[in-house]
Amino acid sequence: MLLVTFAVLSLILASVLVATSLNAMLARQVREIGVMKTLGARTSQLFGLYALLVGGLSTAAALTALPLGLLGARVGARAVANMLNFDLADPSVPMWVFVVQAASGIILPLAMAFAPINRATRASIRDCIEAHGVVQGVAVSARLPSPIRNLLRRPKRLALTLLLLATGGALFIAALSVAQAWERNLDKMRETRHYDVEVRLHQAAPAALDLAAVSGVKAAEWWGYAPAAFARDGQIDTVRTYPDRGHGSLTLLAPPPATQLIAFPLLAGRWLRGGDNDNVVLNHVAAAQGGGLRVGAAVLLSANGKTRPARVVGIVEEVGAAGVVYMDLANFRENFGEARLARASTLSASSSQREDVIRRLEQALATSGASVEAVIPFAELRTAVGDHVIILVRALGALAAVLALVGLLGLTSAVTTGILERTREIGVMKALGASRSRILRMVLSESLLTATLSAVLALLITLPVTAGIESMIGRLGFLAPLPFVISLPSVAGWLGLVGTLSIVATWLPARRAAAIPVRRALSEL
Repeated sequence: MLLVTFAVLSLILASVLVATSLNAMLARQVREIGVMKTLGARTSQLFGLYALLVGGLSTAAALTALPLGLLGARVGARAVANMLNFDLADPSVPMWVFVVQAASGIILPLAMAFAPINRATRASIRDCIEAHGVVQGVAVSARLPSPIRNLLRRPKRLALTLLLLATGGALFIAALSVAQAWERNLDKMRETRHYDVEVRLHQAAPAALDLAAVSGVKAAEWWGYAPAAFARDGQIDTVRTYPDRGHGSLTLLAPPPATQLIAFPLLAGRWLRGGDNDNVVLNHVAAAQGGGLRVGAAVLLSANGKTRPARVVGIVEEVGAAGVVYMDLANFRENFGEARLARASTLSASSSQREDVIRRLEQALATSGASVEAVIPFAELRTAVGDHVIILVRALGALAAVLALVGLLGLTSAVTTGILERTREIGVMKALGASRSRILRMVLSESLLTATLSAVLALLITLPVTAGIESMIGRLGFLAPLPFVISLPSVAGWLGLVGTLSIVATWLPARRAAAIPVRRALSEL
C-alpha cells in the first residue's frame, strides 16, 4: 500500500510538473501563437498541436517506464521472496497493470496540461501580440523585501512550487524517520531481553543438567514451555497459525520467580508474583489474539491436552514475539508438566564467541541425553524481524528521492517562467545601472527563499505523515504502533540538500537572465 501510495504521489507531482513546464514553454511562445492565429490558425488546431506534443512525450515516457518497471518489480519480488523465505508461484504481471500504466502515464499528464494549453490557445490575437510574458501578476506592497515581493506576484505558482518541494521533502524525511523508528523498536528487543540463546527440548529437561556450569554461560534459567490455545467450552482447542508455526501461534511460558532474563514494559496491570496459581500475564499479541483481552478477564488455557482456567492480571509489550501467556512456574509444573525450555545469557563479546558457547551448550545437552527441538540465538530473531522492513525502507527512500527531484525540477521551471515574465523588468533594471551580480543574487535569493519556505512546510507535513506511516507499519508488524520518531539527521540533510540543489537548479537560468543585453531584454516578449 505504501509503495502504491508513493507511486501515485510521484505520478501526480510529475504531471503537475508537466503543467508548470508547459506554462514556461507557452510563456516563451505566446507571440508565436498570436502570429499563427493572424495567419489563419484555428484555436482547435493550436490546441491539438500542443496536446499532441504532451501526448507524444507522455507516450514515450510510458514506454520507457514499462520495461524499467517490469525489471524493478521482478527484482524486488525476488528479493522479498528470498528474504521472507518463500517461492514465487507465478512471476508474470497481470494485464490490468499494463492498462493502468498506459492510462496513468498518458491520460493524467494530458489532463494536467489541459488548462494551460486551453488558456494559451484561446487568447485573442491582440492579447498574444501585446503580451510581455504570461498574465500580469497580483499587486504586492512595495514595503516588502524584494525577494518576497517578487515571489508573491504569482501566488498560485508559488503555492504549486512549494507543494512540489514540500511533498518531496516530507516523504524524504518520513522514509528515514520510519527506518529509525523501526530500528528503535528493534532496540526494545535487546533492552527487554537479557539472554543470548534459547534452547527448546522435546521432553522435560534432565534433572542433573545445569547449563549455567557450561563455560562462557553467565546465567541460565529453565522455563515451562508448551504450545497453547485459548480454549472454549464445547469446542475443539485450535490455534490459527501460519505454515511456519510461529506467526499467529500462542505459547504458554512459565519463567522462574524473579527471573532476570526478561523485563517487558507493562501496558496494564502487574507482573507475576510467587503463588499466582490462577493468574497469568499476556503479551500484547496474545491479548489481541484473545479478542482484545484486558486485565481481569477470565480465560481458559489449553496445553499438552489439558485445560486450566486463569485470570489476566497484566499485559506487557513484547516486541518481536508471537502470542505468549506467562504463568507461574510452580503452577505450570502442577498442571502442564516439567520445564523444557532454557534461556541463557553468555559472556560473548562477538558473534564468533557466541557460536562457540552455543556449540558447548549443544554438546552438554547431547551428553546429558536431552532431545533438542531447537537452539535459537537471539541475534537470529532480531535479524529476522529487522529484515522484514529493510526493503520497504529502501524503496521508500528511493521513491522519496524521486519526489524530491520532481520538486526541484518544479522549482527550476518556476524560476525559468518567472525570468521570462520579467525579461523587460530585468532590462529596465540593467538600464538603470543594476549589475549582473545584483540580478544574479536577486534570482538566487528568490530560489533560496522558496526552498526555505518549502522546508518549513515539509516539516509540518511530515509530522502527521510520519506518525501515520509509523503507526500503520507498527500495527501490521508488531500489533502496536512504532515509537513516534522524526529523524533529525534527515531534517538537517533535507535542509542542506534542498538549499544546495535549489542554487544548482537556478544557477543557469539566473546567469542567463543576468547576461541578457539591455536592448534585447527591452525588445523581447
